[in-house]
Amino acid sequence: MRAFIVRPFGTKRGINFDRVETDLIAKALDQLGIMGRTTAEIMRPGSIREDMFQLLLTADLVVADITLHNANVYYELGIRHALRDRMTVLLRGVGEEHGEMTADAVPFDLLTDRYLTYQLSGPDGLIKEPEVATEALVAAIAQGRASGGRDSPVFKLLPKLRAPSPDEFLAVPVDFEEEVERTISGIAKRPQSDERTLFSGDLGLLAHEARLFPWAGAGLRLVGRKQFDGKHFEGARLTWEEIRRRDGQDLEANLKLTTICQKLGDLSASNAAAQRVLSRSDLSLDRRAEIHALQASNLKVQWLRPLQDLPSQQRGEAALRSGLLPEAVESYEAGFRADRNHYYSAINALALRVVQRELAQCFPEVWELSIPERDGADPRVQAELELGRIKERIDRLGTGVTLALESADAFEGPENAVWRAFTAADRTCLISNNPARVAEAFRRTIEKFREAFSFALSSAQSQLELLQLVGVLEKNVTAGLACFPAKPTQDANKRGRIVLFTGHRIDDADRTAKGKPPRFPRTTEAEEIARQAVKASIQRALASPQGIAFGLAGGASGGDILFHEVCETLAVPTWLYLALPVGRYKNESVRGAGDSWLRRFDQLQSRLETRSRCMPELRSEAGEPDKLPRWLQALPNYDIWQRNNLWMLHNALSFGPDRVTLVALWDEEAEGDGPGGTAHLVELARNAGAEVDILNSKSLFGLAQ
Repeated sequence: MRAFIVRPFGTKRGINFDRVETDLIAKALDQLGIMGRTTAEIMRPGSIREDMFQLLLTADLVVADITLHNANVYYELGIRHALRDRMTVLLRGVGEEHGEMTADAVPFDLLTDRYLTYQLSGPDGLIKEPEVATEALVAAIAQGRASGGRDSPVFKLLPKLRAPSPDEFLAVPVDFEEEVERTISGIAKRPQSDERTLFSGDLGLLAHEARLFPWAGAGLRLVGRKQFDGKHFEGARLTWEEIRRRDGQDLEANLKLTTICQKLGDLSASNAAAQRVLSRSDLSLDRRAEIHALQASNLKVQWLRPLQDLPSQQRGEAALRSGLLPEAVESYEAGFRADRNHYYSAINALALRVVQRELAQCFPEVWELSIPERDGADPRVQAELELGRIKERIDRLGTGVTLALESADAFEGPENAVWRAFTAADRTCLISNNPARVAEAFRRTIEKFREAFSFALSSAQSQLELLQLVGVLEKNVTAGLACFPAKPTQDANKRGRIVLFTGHRIDDADRTAKGKPPRFPRTTEAEEIARQAVKASIQRALASPQGIAFGLAGGASGGDILFHEVCETLAVPTWLYLALPVGRYKNESVRGAGDSWLRRFDQLQSRLETRSRCMPELRSEAGEPDKLPRWLQALPNYDIWQRNNLWMLHNALSFGPDRVTLVALWDEEAEGDGPGGTAHLVELARNAGAEVDILNSKSLFGLAQ
């Protein structure tokens, strides 16, 4: 989260506003982990007014000090109130008014607005009891962030006025856009789905870095859309949750999270996101239909899960008994009522109504019990009447699907043609009594779209498998499923854990002479101790129910190379990650350990040639490989080694944090030899929720504690 402070500069009328920032505002922001300050932090060529406008409009939070009638303050505050509807906090100094230190009266237009006061005292115009004032400001900001309510008088008085997205005010750098596109291209070239998932972590890295810039919102949105479109849902969830953290009511973020969380199996989070969307008064009808359909889909998943564990002869009756089936179909119909062009809601409502009809006819006693009793009414008659109503609904929904598809064919773009075609084939399956006609409908659609839309094929196949699971329309379903290609085998996404390694290099010969404590002694005994410790850690992961999909690590002397060698002996495939081109990397991270380690690196690099990555390949522009890309170079306290740690971690996290184990051969000293070391990666992994296995090098090697 980024803030922008609007205030007078220097000492005005006896009040030291620079000290107000350092003693009050900055301390409150630091406590809340909020970055950003005034325009004073931007000292670069160009128009400072342009920078001011960008920060003012894109900041997640603006803190404005209105103690004095300062023209610049009110000018900037007016712009903020006119274009951003929330997260503007007003401050005003009050108190002992002696000497020149006199606060101006609050302007009439702001008299009804809430503002926080701080007490001024002393001849230097300092804050009295700054700790108390800081605590109050922290509470005010936290409350505003949690509530998400409007605080702009403009938007309060004009409730139908909608604030533009702050992303519209600031474009991302061209270099960043090019790096995103280059990353997408690289992912698409990977031959295996688990490799595409691994490489999609590059997008997670870019999203993480984008957070640190004023254009964070636009950058995150750019990456998040690419992750969503590519079905990289683990990374997409992190990105869109970061966007929502900045604005809890962000429509696109909540829409995306509804689908993402559903795909990841977190139905409670998906439903929560859907409710946030439905609570909006400005929601368009097509969006409302989409959300109702997503809620219905969540209910359908909950309905189907327990059925999969039952014997086939019990599934139909259990499916009809479940109260989730009518809830799901009602939610789909709510979506179709919201938008009569929403054929996705219509076809799914039709499918579940057909399931109800077929199962009610197969299990009349169960159907009768599912109908609420009415005083004096014959339950059997009531059940027959309800079944007749469902048959009427089926006829209407069948017509509704046809009409919705006709409208879509006329007005919807070609990018959705595959979904329209499969919807028409699904309708044939649900309505027709001729299995050959069903087979022909699916055969033609698959023939036309098989290569370009594998996800759509999988979705259509799953719809038929639902009908197969509950045992309805067996002849039509069998004919339809026979047209689909065999499903691919399960990939690493479902097979096992991703083991990431970090650890100390072999100590340089002159390490102790430089006054640095030993970490990995240059002895065969220490090497063997480390090898056995790493092996034991890998074996523990192999013994877990998930096992190991693969490992990944750098290629430095000591821990990294040992990790790759141990994994080879245990038949665990690994990926080699290099922060620099091979020659530069050897000089930086291997040569100091001696010739034997250089030879082992060469052997490793040769063996893993097809499973090796080099960080400079991410860059969209030519440049020195030991420097960051241009768009990153303005970021303070950030270098290639820190980026390398984040790169490896996000590649591992692309499979989900619950599948990642970080093994760290580490002395557990917070301060290492420099930035981007083992301590840094351990902290990152813990913050991400990954499992961390520490191999304490001091204990292993008998070094001084």
